[in-house]
Amino acid sequence: MKATLTISAALVLFGSASGLTAQPEGLLGGPAMQAAQPEGEVRGERGPRKGPRMSRAAFLERFDTDGDGELSDAEKAEAKEAMQARREAKKAELEARLLPRFDDNGDGKLDEAEWEAVKETVGPMLRERGRRGHEHRRHMHQRALELFDADEDGRLSDAEKAAAKAHFEQKRAELVERFDADGDGKLTGEERRAAGQSIRERRMLDANRDGAVDELDVQAITERFTAGERIPDINRDGVRDASDVAELLERIGSYDG
Repeated sequence: MKATLTISAALVLFGSASGLTAQPEGLLGGPAMQAAQPEGEVRGERGPRKGPRMSRAAFLERFDTDGDGELSDAEKAEAKEAMQARREAKKAELEARLLPRFDDNGDGKLDEAEWEAVKETVGPMLRERGRRGHEHRRHMHQRALELFDADEDGRLSDAEKAAAKAHFEQKRAELVERFDADGDGKLTGEERRAAGQSIRERRMLDANRDGAVDELDVQAITERFTAGERIPDINRDGVRDASDVAELLERIGSYDG
């Protein structure tokens, strides 16, 4: 297999594009929880990484069968075998999902040319997803600094990180409580999309970027409109005018600030 795809990422992207239900923990999970850490400080055992990996403690808990805090040669071999089996299972799951779309010759497997077609299709999607993820992490990091950098030194101390993490965890819990229609304690599918739409809308309405949707945002948008600057099409009527300011004023009561 010459296609250099991240299997889990390809599963997520192809699942989304095909209307399947597999979803990442990205939008309302991982990145928000990492927001308290400055860019480049999310590290694995071998330096900076993109995305989550099993911690050393979790790895030892799973494979250190004799509990001595280290992995023997036998335990390392068992861990390697388990990781390989996991990769193979993900690869098989990915291929099963890709077959209906990319198995042009109908032989029940993907040959080199078909994998190249997968790469051409999924590669741009992965790059765009990575770009959005980077922008989201940058935004959340900046937001954490604005809210919790009490000494204004441009970085978060351990105490400030802890406060930021608690804040974002609380926000995530509130989103789950609000949008978890089936009551399973997590957001998937339509629930995740509804929560994402709510986040984007609130971000649009928070014109002065102070974290609240209130009369100050009405004032900010009014000033921008008066100055001839572009304002959001809040009522989605295709025209950016005074009616959008009125719409914002009506919506303020829907937010708790």
